[in-house]
Amino acid sequence: MASTISKYYAFIETAKRGSFTKAAKSLSYSQSAVSRMVMALESQWNVTLFERGKDTVTLTSQGKELLPIVEQICQGNNHLLLKLKQQGMDPLSSAERTIIRIAAPSSIITAYFPSLLENLYKDYPNVNLQIYQGTYAEIERLVVEKKVDMGIMPVACSLAGIVSIPFEHDELVVVSSLDHRFAYMENIDINEFINESFIADKECAPLLQSQLKNLRITFNTSDVSAILALVQRNLGVSLLPELAVRQSPHQVAIRHLKDRAYRSIHVVYRSDTALSLPAECMLSYMKHGLSM
Repeated sequence: MASTISKYYAFIETAKRGSFTKAAKSLSYSQSAVSRMVMALESQWNVTLFERGKDTVTLTSQGKELLPIVEQICQGNNHLLLKLKQQGMDPLSSAERTIIRIAAPSSIITAYFPSLLENLYKDYPNVNLQIYQGTYAEIERLVVEKKVDMGIMPVACSLAGIVSIPFEHDELVVVSSLDHRFAYMENIDINEFINESFIADKECAPLLQSQLKNLRITFNTSDVSAILALVQRNLGVSLLPELAVRQSPHQVAIRHLKDRAYRSIHVVYRSDTALSLPAECMLSYMKHGLSM
C-alpha cells in the first residue's frame, strides 16, 4: 500500500506541476523515479494519464477523470495518518517502518545530525536511523553499491544514475594554534602554507588540491578532532570546514583565506530507487534548512 500511495502522490503532483521534473523536486524524488511511478500506474490501470511533451506533460481525458478520485484517496490517507498520530498510534505501516541508512563525513555528522534527528523522530519516532561515517570515496561507494539509502558529500557525485542535491555551503577556514603567526593575521594567502607543517584533512585536501602545492604534510587524517588537537599544540596548521570547528572545545585560532574557499554540501542517492517516506522527510529537512 505504501508504494501505491507514493505512486498516487507522484500522479497528483505531476498533474499539478505539469512536469515530471518539477513534481520530482516537490516530492524530493528523482525525475526518473516519478516518471517510472506514473508509468507503473498507467500499466497497472491500462490507461494513458499524460500526454508527454518535450519539457511538460498534460493530462489526458482519462487522466482528468481519474485525478479527483486519486486526490480523494490521498486526502483520506493524510487524514488517517493525522488521526493515528493524534491518538498516539504509530502512523507508519509495516512497509514504512524501516531502517534509514545514511553515510556522511564526521564534520557533517557532528554539525547537522543532532537537530536533524530531533526533527525526524518527532515525525517518525519508530524509524531506526543508521549512520555510517566515511571519506568521500567511501560514501560514494556505499551509495553506488546500495549499502546506504543516501550519502552526504561536499562534492556533487558525477556518476550516472546518482542524484546530487546541494543544500548547504560551508567555508574552508584556516586553523592554527593561538600563538602561531597565522593567529595574528586577518586573512591568509594560500601560498603562506608552503613553509608550514601542514596537517591535511582528507575531506578538504582534495577540494583545494590544485592550489595546495609543495606542502610539507606531517599528518593526514579524516579525524577532525585529532587534527584540532595537533593544531592546538602547535604541531602544524590546517584547513578545515567551518562546520568542523564551529562547536569545537579546542583552543585554536580560526582565520579566513584571502581568497575564500567553500565546499557545497550535497545529499546524494540513486535515481533508480525511490526513497521511503521517512527518508523523503529527512531530505526535505536538509533542503529547507530544518536540520540546523
